[in-house]
This record gives sequence, C-alpha cells and structure tokens, in this order.
Amino acid sequence: RVFHYRVPEKRINGLSWGIMAILNRAYIICKHYLPESLERKCLLRFSYYQLARYLIQAHTKYGRQRALGAWRAIARIPILLNESKHQLAATYIRLRNECVGHDASFL
Repeated sequence: RVFHYRVPEKRINGLSWGIMAILNRAYIICKHYLPESLERKCLLRFSYYQLARYLIQAHTKYGRQRALGAWRAIARIPILLNESKHQLAATYIRLRNECVGHDASFL
C-alpha cells in the first residue's frame, strides 16, 4: 500500500499542467519507442485529442490556461520526435522552458 500526502491547494497552475501532460508523454514515448513505432505515429493525434478534452473544460481560467499549455506543447512535439536519444533530455527541458516562457497575457 502507498499513502500519498495531499496538500489542500493546487500544486501547479493550469498552464504548467497542460504543458506537462503533453510534453511528458511525448518525452517518454520518444525515449522508449523507435522512430517508426506505432506509439510515435499516434502521439500527435492523441495529443490533439487531449487538447480537445481540455478545450471542452475551458470554461474556467484554470481550464483555459491548461488548454493553452497543451497547445504550446503540441507545437513542439515534432522537435522531440526528430531528436536523438542522446539529446532528448536536454531538448525536453529547453522546450518546456520555451512553453512556460511565452506571454500568457491574452488569457
């Protein structure tokens, strides 16, 4: 059995959550599957599906931020898909920082 201590407040904001949901999955798939694998081929399509789910829930500020984070991350998936395994971790960190660094003032 595992016990997780729960903090009463949210851990991260919606923007970071949307970015993490997309980029983390992309990183894991790129790390563990070959370039011609079915998992890599379906990654972008699944990410758009996830974005659609976030857009349905975008009636709150948190939901809009999460959708924006996912949108920013989806735009960077092709970069991860074309990266070598040796540079994958460094590229992931750079892309995550790029996604967070954009101006979100239009929310």
